[in-house]
Amino acid sequence: MVQNERFRQQYVFWLDMNKPDEAALAGRISELKTCRKFAKTIRDGIRLIEDLQAGRLDVLFALFPDVSEHLQSPLYANEIASLLEQLRQLTINGQTHNAFFAQNHSPSIPEVKAVLNETEAIQRSVINTLASLDDF
Repeated sequence: MVQNERFRQQYVFWLDMNKPDEAALAGRISELKTCRKFAKTIRDGIRLIEDLQAGRLDVLFALFPDVSEHLQSPLYANEIASLLEQLRQLTINGQTHNAFFAQNHSPSIPEVKAVLNETEAIQRSVINTLASLDDF
């Protein structure tokens, strides 16, 4: 009689602590491990990236239900739809998300700016969310 044995694999990767972004990731990883959320975050992140690269948003909406609601808001639906279509086309054409951001955003350090209205706040939130995916 064969018992169901657990089969687990461990993956190791390196962070260059001389790079500020990677040093910050190391700190975040420590926090996630303390809360026992590191492995789930890695799995979710890989699922999200694969889904986005395939031109799908299912995992994004499953992980972040509020994004779906925001995208359906009439306050900025046209702008977001346009950005998502551009991202989808770049993904279909095999271009990376870096090309998308280079085309639509300056690569400099983002400026600190007071948000003047709700529409602008929502737009900045979505853009920041997409930009944060660049680290994965």
